[in-house]
Amino acid sequence: MTVGAPPSEPSFWERALPWWHAAVGLDLAATALLATFDDLGGRYWLLLGGVGVIGLLYALVGRQVLADVSGRAWTYLLPAWAVFLGLAHLTNTAQVLLFFLFPQSWAMLPKIVAAATSVCAMGSMAVLRLTAGDNAGIAVLDAGINLTLSLMLGYWVYGLAEESERRRVLVRELQQTRAELAEMAHQAGMLAERQRLAQEIHDTLAQGFTSLLTLARAAEAGLAPGDDAARERLRLMQRTARQNLVEARALIAALAPPDLAGADLGEALHRVCDRLSAEHAVRASLDVCGSPSPLTRNADVVVVRTVQEALTNVGRHASARTVAVRLEYRPQGGVLVTITDDGRGLAADAVEGFGIGGMRARAADVGGQLDVVSSPAGTVVRLELP
Repeated sequence: MTVGAPPSEPSFWERALPWWHAAVGLDLAATALLATFDDLGGRYWLLLGGVGVIGLLYALVGRQVLADVSGRAWTYLLPAWAVFLGLAHLTNTAQVLLFFLFPQSWAMLPKIVAAATSVCAMGSMAVLRLTAGDNAGIAVLDAGINLTLSLMLGYWVYGLAEESERRRVLVRELQQTRAELAEMAHQAGMLAERQRLAQEIHDTLAQGFTSLLTLARAAEAGLAPGDDAARERLRLMQRTARQNLVEARALIAALAPPDLAGADLGEALHRVCDRLSAEHAVRASLDVCGSPSPLTRNADVVVVRTVQEALTNVGRHASARTVAVRLEYRPQGGVLVTITDDGRGLAADAVEGFGIGGMRARAADVGGQLDVVSSPAGTVVRLELP
């Protein structure tokens, strides 16, 4: 089973889109309603037309580029601000439109550009009011208040958006880490179960068939001459036991460590060391010495399992910074494997813990020997196979 990547959480602006749409609609409606109380005469229909143009621009362009910092945002903002300045020249009621034009500028543009847009818009509005004969002090004060509120609101909203984005990234990273840990735990569980099944088959079925084969041979040797019927049955028993022993060994080989799939022993140990370095803050290295000579499949499995178990102990318990694995092929045949770490060593009553008893038994099954030497300066695991 492969754990899929966690779903992506929507951004701050994406979550706010429904509220933007509602705000634009309410703001346009409020502007049209409040303007009915102004003494505009025939200019009221001109104001309604401007409000309709802004609404149409938003429906066709603005809602699609909201939160987009590309140049496409200007295809909406430039005409929208231009229409607003024209409406503001008709009536002060048009300033109600600032409640969504300012936030949209901050949402669609980079921070500095949005601030500059606010300054330009309010400066233009002040100039238009002055040319229309409005009181200079009131025009400048009104534009200054609007600009100050825009900048305060914009930087506050940007702060919220940046904090929300940081949180979204953090949540995404935590979800990804959790998925990776779940995948690692799943894979570790599969490897442990494969190892358990292989060991069970070896300790029960394979050993039982071997014993049955030995007993059948002994019984055949003890038969009296001429007892051909019994001898034939014993030979059939031997053939059946031998065939089932082959099947049991095939099952053990199929349940062998995946690191051995399509790889020789050195490559398999490289994979094991690389995995330790990736999963723990331990630098693992492998040194292969001598001329490689083929071992039995069972011996390969014992070597890989022993190194896996030893490196797992180092990663979990040793508090080590480095661990060195040495695979030495001996001229007379067989291998010597040493795993040396610079950790804190094992307590005297823990030397037979951490799966070391299982490693000893596994080595003994193929005629090998495993020794562990531990001190405060580190631990050395030594595996010798004939």
